[in-house]
Amino acid sequence: MSYVVHYCKNKKCNNAWTDLDITNAKTIPPQWKYCKECCKSLGIEFDSQTYKSKLSDKRKSELRNNLLNYRKQKQAKEKT
Repeated sequence: MSYVVHYCKNKKCNNAWTDLDITNAKTIPPQWKYCKECCKSLGIEFDSQTYKSKLSDKRKSELRNNLLNYRKQKQAKEKT
């Protein structure tokens, strides 16, 4: 089980917490959830928040291919 540090989605809030990594975050800390305090003030149930990507399937495919190509190039450089 992996964990990740989340930053609150509310830009004016400075809260961070450790949570399960359900999106396989690799670099920047995710910022798609509200913290418990902001959820309480907004009337949102903290555990009901879900990650929803706004990218189209075509764009997701392009990004995936770019990432795979980058990894292949990096591995090739490491071998030389």
